[in-house]
Amino acid sequence: MKVFDLLTDGEDDLVVRGGDLEIGESTEQHQRHILISEKGWWRGSPLVGVGLRSMLLDDAPGAVVSAEIQEQMELDGMTISQLALSTDGQLYLLASYKDENG
Repeated sequence: MKVFDLLTDGEDDLVVRGGDLEIGESTEQHQRHILISEKGWWRGSPLVGVGLRSMLLDDAPGAVVSAEIQEQMELDGMTISQLALSTDGQLYLLASYKDENG
């Protein structure tokens, strides 16, 4: 299922084109925000966030990082097709939102 939202750029600033806020498919943007967010950053949902930077700086085991990513994406309504974290810190994530029918 495709999800649409206000789009942000690489610096998380809103994208403005022709004086209007741009709306577009936002699944990857949501994933990025969940990955970088620490728990407590989202006032309305204080348990959302992987805190990926903190986990990697703390040398969290890959299995712990992967489990947290999977849990957070599923809590947001996504199904993970592929998830891999290499020993050199590269993350490969393929996930999409479930459609309303399952």
